[in-house]
Amino acid sequence: MTQKEAMKQVDAIFAFENLLNENDEQRAARIAYEQQAVRAYEKMQATGLHVTSCELKKWADSLNTSTPKEVPKCHI
Repeated sequence: MTQKEAMKQVDAIFAFENLLNENDEQRAARIAYEQQAVRAYEKMQATGLHVTSCELKKWADSLNTSTPKEVPKCHI
C-alpha cells in the first residue's frame, strides 16, 4: 500500500468515526427532546394547564408585526 492510499484509508476511518459521533449526539438530543415532551405532557395531565395550538400560532404570527402579542398564558 502506498503512502497516499494509506492516508486515504486513515481519512476514511476518521470520517466514519465523525459520522458515528454525530449520530450519537443527534440520538442524545432526540432522546432529551422526547423526555422533555413526556414530562410536559405528564405535567399538563396532572394540572390541566395548557395553551392551545391556535393561541400559540396567533402569538407566533404576531412576532414579526409592529404590535407583537404577549406570550399566551397557560389556562385550564
